[in-house]
Amino acid sequence: IKGDKGFSIVQLVKKDPARIKTFDEARAEVTSAYQDIESANLENEYIARLRKTYEPKVFYDELQNAFKN
Repeated sequence: IKGDKGFSIVQLVKKDPARIKTFDEARAEVTSAYQDIESANLENEYIARLRKTYEPKVFYDELQNAFKN
């Protein structure tokens, strides 16, 4: 394997066979993924409510002029 200071030799001593994670092993990963999804859903709902309440208008000409300069 090539590294910053030259090459290294690596020997594989042990290889664990593939297996399905237990519930306890997967709990943190699943919880984190669920929280990410829920957070994104809540954010989207909040933005939708804001758009419905305030009805924003985008001035595309002004945006184009702002980025041309």
